[in-house]
Amino acid sequence: MSCNGHHVLYEARNWVAHNPNKELRQKPGLIVPIDHKPHDELHREVSTIVAPSHRFGSAILSLYRDDPDDHLRSINNLMFAIQEAGLHPRIRPIEYQIGQLMIASIEAQLPFIRGGLLPQH
Repeated sequence: MSCNGHHVLYEARNWVAHNPNKELRQKPGLIVPIDHKPHDELHREVSTIVAPSHRFGSAILSLYRDDPDDHLRSINNLMFAIQEAGLHPRIRPIEYQIGQLMIASIEAQLPFIRGGLLPQH
């Protein structure tokens, strides 16, 4: 049995406060079709993904490249965009640390996503 799609960037309420984060959350490559069991296990293991500030979210969004045909590539592209955005001179040290926490939380999802990824139609 499948779920409609796992949003890599969750919980929704945390990610819709401003447009850059909302737009990033809705990228097709970051909505992954996975089986229910791994999806439920993922959410038991990783409770949430911290959302960046408007400035940091905008920087991530500007660097992110979505690949709706390859969810794992999209997730890697997201982690790269977070890392690169965190190095921008206008990003404060605390925002950089938030980025590192985001990356760690996304990496923690990968075993569940890989284990439950469904073929696309």
